[in-house]
Amino acid sequence: MRAFGFAAPRGIDDALRLAGDASAFLAGGTTLVDLMKLDVLAPEQVIDINRLPLHGIRLGPDGLRIGALERMEDIARHDAVATRYPLISQALLLSASPQLRNMASIGGNLLQRTRCGYFRDVATP
Repeated sequence: MRAFGFAAPRGIDDALRLAGDASAFLAGGTTLVDLMKLDVLAPEQVIDINRLPLHGIRLGPDGLRIGALERMEDIARHDAVATRYPLISQALLLSASPQLRNMASIGGNLLQRTRCGYFRDVATP
């Protein structure tokens, strides 16, 4: 893994100011760290967004709202999700190991890079 800078902004505006082409956001890190170890991704700066106000699971008249930083396990086990949206709960519980579900953010899961072996093989053009 290559050397990189690290920042932990306290606000969304700060995170956006730090963001650039050579940066990567870190929440759970379950995929980012793997890709960095394989040299598939080599950001110059990693921006830890875990302190940002992107949490929450709310049921309202317009449906379910889930913050991007909510952990998969927390969503799956949330009472409103389990009772009103059981397919979401079941899908999350079946989608990864307990260790990953406890670390992985839902936003990161939705934005996850491809799992294709060719993508992860840096020797393949």
